[in-house]
Amino acid sequence: MIDKEPFGRDQNATTLLDNLWDMSVNYKQLINAKFEFDDTNSPEINKALRALNESLFVLNRINSSSRILTLELLFPEPSFSILECSEIVGLVERLTISWQVAGENAQQLEDVFQNLAHKIHIGAISRKEVVQSLIELFPEEERIKSELEGPIADATMARVIIYRIHQYLGDVDRIIPYATDATEVEHVAPQSATPEWLSALGLTESPEDLAEYESLVEVIGNKVLLEQTINNTLKQRGFADKKAGFEAMVKKKLQKYPGLSHSIITETKHLAVNDVWGKAEILDRTDWMADCFIKIFLSAGAPDSLKTYEDWLKN
Repeated sequence: MIDKEPFGRDQNATTLLDNLWDMSVNYKQLINAKFEFDDTNSPEINKALRALNESLFVLNRINSSSRILTLELLFPEPSFSILECSEIVGLVERLTISWQVAGENAQQLEDVFQNLAHKIHIGAISRKEVVQSLIELFPEEERIKSELEGPIADATMARVIIYRIHQYLGDVDRIIPYATDATEVEHVAPQSATPEWLSALGLTESPEDLAEYESLVEVIGNKVLLEQTINNTLKQRGFADKKAGFEAMVKKKLQKYPGLSHSIITETKHLAVNDVWGKAEILDRTDWMADCFIKIFLSAGAPDSLKTYEDWLKN
């Protein structure tokens, strides 16, 4: 670029530096999930921008290769209208999460993003064709359900799934932050087995049962999003204490500690409707979360048929 004719090296170098500066500013908007747009007078556009930035925020935590496509889609000017770009970025988020949950090949998805980005760059693809290309890639529903029934040891993926489900069902105004310094992913049955929790899950201390325990506690249905202020006190306590809270003597003073029922996170609080927490409860809640996942991530947003955990238990 610096040697490009007919301009001199000084002018070319200045142009290159200016371009690098502009591209760096653009890329910063992606990694900060703060896409800037001049026209924010329309409530519809503001809503689309919020959704777009939320999707960029989630994508930054689970898959950086999506930036190949989103960078081309949004910069230096949006390739389509803001509403259409928001739709596509949301679709990229849902596809990427579904793809990873299904255990599909990461390089294959990156190649698709690269190909779509190139077609957008040369103006060889319409918005409708981009959307259709992404929709065709979604894994089968049964594959997703099967994978969600097994352990999900990836804490970030578990957090994203739980967080999105909570947003659609109990926090549509986005009051609860994703921030890891405010909330944690809590294992209801704790990661480290205790005699009390082995018994609650109908297991013994045999090597086979301990292995099953390790697998069960990593199932998505055994995990909740919980405020750190509550989570830090619960740890390996039994379900009765985790559910309702407990009292303990601290420096000769009786101290009260809150439980899951005191959480301001709706779908965490709903878990407290259970009287016990065992294998059956873990698997049943996993079925509920799989149902939520399929309706949120494999369709365009939260449909009317989406049920809260409390309503799910009534059926």
